[in-house]
Amino acid sequence: MKTVTLILLAAVFAFAEDRPKPKQDVPPASSQNASQSIPSGAVQVEPFLYRYTDAQGKTWMYRRTPFGVSKWEDQPAAAPQTAAAEADPVTATDLGDSVRFERKTPFGTNQWVRKKSELTAEEQAMLARSKDHAAAAPAGQSSSKTTEKR
Repeated sequence: MKTVTLILLAAVFAFAEDRPKPKQDVPPASSQNASQSIPSGAVQVEPFLYRYTDAQGKTWMYRRTPFGVSKWEDQPAAAPQTAAAEADPVTATDLGDSVRFERKTPFGTNQWVRKKSELTAEEQAMLARSKDHAAAAPAGQSSSKTTEKR
């Protein structure tokens, strides 16, 4: 009985391979994205990336991909953060004979304490910047308070 079942299964699989597959109605790639095509006046920025300004003055970006053409509005780059925030991600706190440094990272705050006699050149520069920011902050705060009183 087992032998007969195995022979029948083998025959079914053999005949299934010979059977023609039904055709699927898939339109050609060019007609799939007829609404999304790169305009003739577009300027190539880099391979497969084009920039086009329409009659209303909007700038559009077009990218040719294996799946068709992708289109999005070209937005100006976001304004960079203040130079002080980027240049000084570390805060230093003077503890007398030592200094505590704090750096914010994506994984939380990284803290370390170093004796003033053992500071590296980089840590000394961080301490100096922190003192400069601390000296500048109260002056800026007091001027804003005086304007509020007026």
